[in-house]
Amino acid sequence: MSLGNNELAPRQKVDLFSRLYILSSNGAAYLSLFQHAMPDNTGFDDFSVLVEKMSTGTVTLSSALEMTGYFSQFDNAAIRTGEAGGDISRVFKELANYYATVVTLDRV
Repeated sequence: MSLGNNELAPRQKVDLFSRLYILSSNGAAYLSLFQHAMPDNTGFDDFSVLVEKMSTGTVTLSSALEMTGYFSQFDNAAIRTGEAGGDISRVFKELANYYATVVTLDRV
C-alpha cells in the first residue's frame, strides 16, 4: 500500500531527518515522531490513516514512512535497520548528514 509517490527532495530530507533525530534522541514515541516531523510542504495531507495504523500497532514507523512514497529504498532500509537495532535516532542523524552532503555537492 502506498499513499504517495513523490519522493522528498534531498533538502526536505535533511529537514525531516534532522527533526526525527532531535525528537527521537529526546525519547519521543514513534507515533509522536511521525505526527510532528512530516514536512508541511509535501502535499501528503492524509497521513491520518498511517497514524491510526501505528497507534493500533498494525504498522511500524518504517512501514508507515515507506507507505508515504516519499523515501527511497535506501532510506527505508536504513530506517528498518535502525528500528531493528534499537538505535533509530542514530540512523536519523546519519540520514540527515548524508542528505546534507548531497545538497552541498549539488551546489558545486
